[in-house]
Amino acid sequence: MTLEISWNYMLYSSIREIWENLIETYSIKKDSPTCYDIEN
Repeated sequence: MTLEISWNYMLYSSIREIWENLIETYSIKKDSPTCYDIEN
C-alpha cells in the first residue's frame, strides 16, 4: 500500500472497516449491472 493510501486507513479502528472500505472503493462488481444496462 502506498503512503497516500495507507494514511487514509490509519484512522480506522478495525481491520474489518478497512477491508469493507477497500472493497467498496475498488470493487468493480458493483458497476457490472450498470454496464450491462448500458449495453442493452
